[in-house]
Amino acid sequence: MPYLTSYLWKLPKFTSAQPAQSDPNTESDAPCLLAAACRDCGNYNFPPKSNCRYCGSPRIRTVSVGPESPVKTRKWAFSPPDCPQKPN
Repeated sequence: MPYLTSYLWKLPKFTSAQPAQSDPNTESDAPCLLAAACRDCGNYNFPPKSNCRYCGSPRIRTVSVGPESPVKTRKWAFSPPDCPQKPN
């Protein structure tokens, strides 16, 4: 399981991000993704956590990642290994 927790949520570098607005009435109703940006190493963390998952720094800020940012996703599919038929 350490492999899944360390590599499953790593995202590529985003090209643009804006600080999240604290007042919901100032933003449009367009959907956005909230991520945490580390102030020390500059990496983005999703889902947002209290510490950076890359360098461990607690100095993070919340940013909204809009539809213009290229977010690449991956699917993970797990299935049981092929097993021979049960003998009678």
